[in-house]
Amino acid sequence: MSKPPDDNDRAQAGTLPSDPAADTERAKLRVVKPGDRVRATEPAAIEAEDALVGSLLWAGAFQPQTLRSSAVLDILENGTPFYQSTRRDIYDAILACAAAKQEHDPVAVFQQLVQVGNDRSVGGRDAIDKLVECASTVSERQARVYASAIRDAWVRRRIIADARKLAEDARNPKTTTSALVDQFRKATMDNALRTGAASQSVSIYQTSKELFAELSAGVNTAMDTGIVDLDVALNGGLRPAEVSILAALQGVGKSTLAAQFAEHFVTVDPTAVALYVSLEMSRKSFTARLVSARSGVPMSNLRKIVLSPSQWSAITVAVKDLALKGIHFSDSTTQTLASIYASASQLSRAVARDGKHLALVVIDHVGLVKPSAEALRRANREQQVAETSRGLRYIAGELGCHVMGICHISREGEKESANRMPKPRHLRETAALENDADIILILHRERDDSTGLLRSDKPTALSVAKARLDDTAIMLLDYDGSRARFSNWTGDGNFRAHYGKGNE
Repeated sequence: MSKPPDDNDRAQAGTLPSDPAADTERAKLRVVKPGDRVRATEPAAIEAEDALVGSLLWAGAFQPQTLRSSAVLDILENGTPFYQSTRRDIYDAILACAAAKQEHDPVAVFQQLVQVGNDRSVGGRDAIDKLVECASTVSERQARVYASAIRDAWVRRRIIADARKLAEDARNPKTTTSALVDQFRKATMDNALRTGAASQSVSIYQTSKELFAELSAGVNTAMDTGIVDLDVALNGGLRPAEVSILAALQGVGKSTLAAQFAEHFVTVDPTAVALYVSLEMSRKSFTARLVSARSGVPMSNLRKIVLSPSQWSAITVAVKDLALKGIHFSDSTTQTLASIYASASQLSRAVARDGKHLALVVIDHVGLVKPSAEALRRANREQQVAETSRGLRYIAGELGCHVMGICHISREGEKESANRMPKPRHLRETAALENDADIILILHRERDDSTGLLRSDKPTALSVAKARLDDTAIMLLDYDGSRARFSNWTGDGNFRAHYGKGNE
């Protein structure tokens, strides 16, 4: 039997359609039945798995310029969604070859499998050669169809597993209803993240109409931060449905500044609500900072509970005032991204009944967010934090609020900086935070070389190190350590005059 013509043959014969979508087919989702070579009654895109892995191997051997693993990497970032463990291991080996800047041809892929000890489990070199023999050239469009089918089948399997677990727990009288609801919300968000960000296209005509309507309405949705120079740099402040990262070295004051933003938002707009998710500081400590800043009573007095009558009076007024503000806390130290989304979503619905809206979610800090069980099993630390980074954008888009993630500067960045302003590349653990964020703010204070203590004779520097639609800038802030409060700098605003040219 002659082999069916592939894309190359049709191109030479002049019969290949000019529309790249014309020759693609929807990959079939197969529900595996009893007696098949994989477990029964589970959705699995077996043919798509064989076709995708085979075509990548074939292209690596014969025509590497026609198809590379990067064509489907945004859909299948690793082999987790594959049902067949053999195809999963081969796909991961293909990605490893690509990461090492090698072609993913059968020889290189097999050597990669040997290195990690998976060469026998996949069936040896014969199994790889058999996949290549059954494959041919495949367009990138068709490869993406296969990849989407694999991911969709995986999501369906996860939904089935989550539903079974939920049903089992629902039958257990010891499981509370609130715990079941939280479990359901977590499963919903996890699967929403697994499906990816695929969406339908929208014409420039439609988006132009939407932009014109917003401009005509004259309503600026930006929320001013209270830091004048920062609001000027960001053309009004922080915006809904966007993600910002606030980074600094340990102890510089990033949590303090984020809390100050939250307080300012809800003070300026009585309908605004802020959720502060703290994974390393209790809500009482957080509240103490706000009371100190608002009352003017030094934090040291609150810690020692040494208060004069006038200070007690100031604290009483501050507490009454703060009690009316729309600030909410979540201070569990074992939060996952799904649990954070569940808390924010529940709060958003609750305040909407009172005519208010969720304006800001602060996550302090992103490195402490617990990865999903799936990421813990298969992903390295950088990939785990990258999962959190993508989740920040999901929360911002789904709830229409601004999401601010607090991040530490890496130790390598601390050494490299040597009392210089850190850069976005110094964000700890992953480059995904730098790539995914709309805005990156970096807070910087110099330390005394001999004592290692923060210098009080210099203003704090705040850098807008990244802004998708605004300009980058560096500004100076005044910091009152006794009240844990930043304010607009009133002295010489020349950054070079205080930090020198080498700090920029």
